Amino acid sequence: MLWGVAVIAAILTTAIGLRLVNYTQLESYRACVTPKITGYYTNILYLVMAKWCVAVIAYVIAYLTSVQALEWIVPVECVVADVCFCIVEYSKKVKKQLALTGRCIRLISAYFVLTCLACVAVCAAGDAIYSVISWRFIFIPMTALLTLPLLWLSLAIMSPIERAVRKKYIRECKRNIAARQGLVKIGITGSMGKTSVKFILNTILSQSYRSYCTPSSYNTPMGVCKAVAEMPEDTQIFVCEMGARRKGDIAELCDIVKPTCAIITGITEQHLQTFKNIENIKDTKYELISSLPVHGVAVFNGMGGAQELYERCSLEYKYLVDGRCGVYADDIVLGGKGTEFNLYLEDKSYRCKTALIGRHNIVNICLAACLCLAIGMEDKEIVAGIEAIKPVPHRLEVIGSRGITIIDDSFNSNPEGAAYALDTLAQFSGRKVVAAQGLVELGSAEYEANYNLGKKISETADIAILIGPKRFAVKDGLIAHAFDESRIYMTDTLADAQKLFAQILTDGDTLLIENDLPDNY
Repeated sequence: MLWGVAVIAAILTTAIGLRLVNYTQLESYRACVTPKITGYYTNILYLVMAKWCVAVIAYVIAYLTSVQALEWIVPVECVVADVCFCIVEYSKKVKKQLALTGRCIRLISAYFVLTCLACVAVCAAGDAIYSVISWRFIFIPMTALLTLPLLWLSLAIMSPIERAVRKKYIRECKRNIAARQGLVKIGITGSMGKTSVKFILNTILSQSYRSYCTPSSYNTPMGVCKAVAEMPEDTQIFVCEMGARRKGDIAELCDIVKPTCAIITGITEQHLQTFKNIENIKDTKYELISSLPVHGVAVFNGMGGAQELYERCSLEYKYLVDGRCGVYADDIVLGGKGTEFNLYLEDKSYRCKTALIGRHNIVNICLAACLCLAIGMEDKEIVAGIEAIKPVPHRLEVIGSRGITIIDDSFNSNPEGAAYALDTLAQFSGRKVVAAQGLVELGSAEYEANYNLGKKISETADIAILIGPKRFAVKDGLIAHAFDESRIYMTDTLADAQKLFAQILTDGDTLLIENDLPDNY
């Protein structure tokens, strides 16, 4: 019976810990502490305290009445409490559910085995003191406390196995790429706009070539390996988005892909919390340029803080898109349904139309057009590709809904991108509403960045809906710049803000949804 209690405790403890596995998965399986992990583990502490109080009361009554059968109240109440806890917690919506990948299943398996061993030890400890004091199950209420330590221990134990699996997939990916003779490989990195430029470039390239790009926001080694495995056999050009949070991340991706061309979309302070300083960010982005062959092609966004990297680059075929090179745009007409502009391709100009909105997207188009021109595409194909570009979901995507215009920029998460989005909002008529969750992963610069975001919102919006833990810094920026406090709404969650939308928005309004924070915040 005692071992049955241990197994049940292990099952329930693992079930409670699955949400922690979820949050750890979002952090690339690193043992770390985030706001969501802290908040969830705090709830677990409350659960343990409640179970412990009931257990003590049950044992005191058992002692006073000499009815030892009352001790079984403890495991029963623990089961009920744990099941109720799981029902409540797992009924809450999260932005990204646990993905049962091979790695996740291996981690959960190790986690369950360790939890079983720990619960058996807990039960054995209770059984050992039974001859001294008849509190056989006194440690059972505390098993939930083991969730986070055991998860971190599972990560440590599985680390060598995962490294071996990772190396296997990387070797297969390298062989796959090496076997494709003549494949042109284009790497795209930067602190902003990587995904947008990737899709823009792929659309333009598809006018002349059989091109393929990493889907969605796949920009990690395993994401790239998965993308390469799914690459069509007849692909001529592979466009690879490359993300980074630490020095060496881009170099690792380049070692896999072996790019021959590159685009640096810009440099900002995004992920400053992990990079520590802007110089580390620049050096990491430059890892892409360092990996290019002697005759490689490199395109830099001169209006996005990458000028220093351009000057550092010694390649013959390097281009700085800063409004003065052979590829640039002028006479830009911004609208709610798209943008028109003159595109200059060396000595010729073309009037172009695109479904994309925002002045910065014209810069993104110029970056892509510059690379296409450098690898030999004809002007007419570039222009046709620009007109074929479709908005990227959640990146200044315009959605019409019952007389209300919604600009979905929820994927954005850096100061420059937020500023671009607010500049775009200013082009719309009618009342302007901003729903913002603030900026994260900026380290010591985070408060100032959110304060400045509030300042920028005050220059554009009529109503501000501020959401989540970063909202107070944004509010400080709004108030400091004379924004009417009666037009500021504060909510804890996006779900609460969505209820406000129905109350506040009317026909003719434009709502900008800016930066839907990661689920770990």
